[in-house]
Amino acid sequence: MDRRSFFRGAGVATVAAAASALAAPAIAQDRRELRMATPWPAGLPGLESSVQRLVRRIGDMTDGRITIVPFTAGGLVPQLEEFAAASDGRADLFHGPDYYYAALSPALNFFTNTPLGLTAIEHAAWLRFGGGQDLWDRHHARFGLKPLLAGNTGTQMAGWFKRPIETLADVRGLNFRMPGLGGEVWRRLGMNVVAMPGSQILAALEDGRLDGADWIGPWNDREFGLYRAASHYYFPSLAEGSATVSLGINAGVWESLSSADRAIFEIACEAEHQAMLAEFHYNNAIALTELTSTHGVTIHDLPADIVAAVAEVAPAVIADTAGSDPLANEIVASITAARAPLRRWTEIGEGAYVDARAGTPEWE
Repeated sequence: MDRRSFFRGAGVATVAAAASALAAPAIAQDRRELRMATPWPAGLPGLESSVQRLVRRIGDMTDGRITIVPFTAGGLVPQLEEFAAASDGRADLFHGPDYYYAALSPALNFFTNTPLGLTAIEHAAWLRFGGGQDLWDRHHARFGLKPLLAGNTGTQMAGWFKRPIETLADVRGLNFRMPGLGGEVWRRLGMNVVAMPGSQILAALEDGRLDGADWIGPWNDREFGLYRAASHYYFPSLAEGSATVSLGINAGVWESLSSADRAIFEIACEAEHQAMLAEFHYNNAIALTELTSTHGVTIHDLPADIVAAVAEVAPAVIADTAGSDPLANEIVASITAARAPLRRWTEIGEGAYVDARAGTPEWE
């Protein structure tokens, strides 16, 4: 080999080596690992499993460029600090119902549910098409967060009681676990409302710290074994007709994403919202049958005087919360404007159909 050929070959090799050296870091720099804080215990069906599905979907849609590492309750930050952690940068994002963090801002309640408020599909309709997302964005901007609709547990139950509840007088003085504005409604009706993570409910019912409790619905309530300590199960949940779950993304992280990656997050969350709602609807149906046929649970309608009392107290609770700041008042005004037509259509479109179907025999 002559000298010129050698240097030409060496030059090619040097360029190739340099390109190789540059290519690896460039690929690495394009990859991101984000930490997600959640309040969910490991293995919690429908919620912790929804997180796993969501992060897997985002990973698949970005071809592995974005990896989200989710942490179960207490794994990254103390439980119920998930919202604050995503806000201040200890986490990149959080997954959970906004009303868990209402101590930071009472208006957070309205992005999960309101007593005698919107159903799951109505709440999604308000957020997506009724101006709710803009209000949600404006509210969360105060905390340096971008919120996305990421799920809903659907219709819930009123809760478990150790003894039958026949009148409003029977609930007064009872120790009852209930979060959010629903808890405030029960407090005003005379209950001693207790704040407590879902993972502690069964033990508190068993040792007498609680006389009753709200959790989610038949599926999760069965998984937590609540029927072992309380056998009287009431419906409907006047306080929680549904419960929206959000993905809150640190604003700095959100702004650093490309427009394409933001779209991926939005599409992945929309898909997970639909998946979670369908999964809860199906499994609640199966679990309710098991609870009543296998575990001896008795389901009851809430007494009429309790329904009437909730209907009287709930508007005052919402109005008081709306008065916490001007934006909260604007949020309530928007929900109120949407509620009337949504309620009418739900009652005509779905309610009447369900009532008519109730009078027909089961299929053979």
